[in-house]
Amino acid sequence: LSRLMSRDQSYVMTTMRGTPGYLAPEWLLEASITEKSDVYSFGVVLLEVISGRKCFSRVSETEKFYLPSFCLELVQQGRDMDVVDPRISSQADEGEVVRAIRIAFLCLQENASARPSMGSVVQMLEGSSTVDSKVPVEGLFFASKGELRLDLNSGSSSSTAT
Repeated sequence: LSRLMSRDQSYVMTTMRGTPGYLAPEWLLEASITEKSDVYSFGVVLLEVISGRKCFSRVSETEKFYLPSFCLELVQQGRDMDVVDPRISSQADEGEVVRAIRIAFLCLQENASARPSMGSVVQMLEGSSTVDSKVPVEGLFFASKGELRLDLNSGSSSSTAT
């Protein structure tokens, strides 16, 4: 996406373009679009690959399911393997699953400069670069906007449909 626009291009957008759930926060704020915007979208896609679920789906008439919030809730509960698509969970290596989820959350940072480059993401996925074992909750865009409320002191969490 970022390569479609040059840095010196001047334009006015009258409507938002892109798929909800995959758009980086800077799209929503109409800030500069960079390669890091694509990294955000990749983080969502990576969670889809791991889980076998779509980014958005309807749980009921009044409740929507948002994949990054769902995955974060499971991880906060220590249930990383429950994120994995049940069709492949028996074959999945827990260490690799944890690594991939952490990489996805690094990609989903609200601040574009806090996201890794795609080159770094590839290195982390290949295992040639280390991944911090701590889930970077504080900077996650969707967590900071009320789609998932976390009480980091008690370790409890609750989801809200928006």
